[in-house]
Amino acid sequence: MIAAYANCNAYELVLFDWMREDGLVPDKVAMVTVVNACAKLGAMHRAKFINHYILRNSFSLDVILGTAMIDMFAKCGSVESARVVFDRMKERNVITRSSMLAAYGLIEEGLRLFYSMWKEHAIRPDVKHYTCMVDLLGRADRLDDAIRLIEAMDVEKDDRLWSAVELAEKAADSLLELHPQNPGHYVLLSNIYAKAGK
Repeated sequence: MIAAYANCNAYELVLFDWMREDGLVPDKVAMVTVVNACAKLGAMHRAKFINHYILRNSFSLDVILGTAMIDMFAKCGSVESARVVFDRMKERNVITRSSMLAAYGLIEEGLRLFYSMWKEHAIRPDVKHYTCMVDLLGRADRLDDAIRLIEAMDVEKDDRLWSAVELAEKAADSLLELHPQNPGHYVLLSNIYAKAGK
């Protein structure tokens, strides 16, 4: 029921509140759904309450619940809280690391995490990780870095990567509108089109 309400954007967390009022303690599966519903809202006050509820009721931070909480805090705008959850987790997987990577607006820290996957943890980045990094670099207007990363990829590119490239295109177009006299922006856009095969 909670998942259905969350998907409809109606009464996102009302059922959770009703459960608590009736003295029912949701299981871990329900809590993952509650966390995901809160992530869709992006409401930090609810995220803090849910985090406190999870701690108070001694839910273990396994990969699924922990990763959902990282995503929730990231979507609520608190990378610091997401990192606290990440650090508390005893077990992490590729999705957990990708979620934390996506949470970082701090580009250098995101890049450090990305490169440490292989060097320190022997986890070979896949197209999802590259897509996350291209998106991160594109949003930070570091389009040259995003292009270099795409060029250096040794994995097959997929639709999500090209979606991130489209975001980079839009950013480059915006740069052209702001500074049409800068020839570097035209070169950048040309490189993006060349990489996308346009």
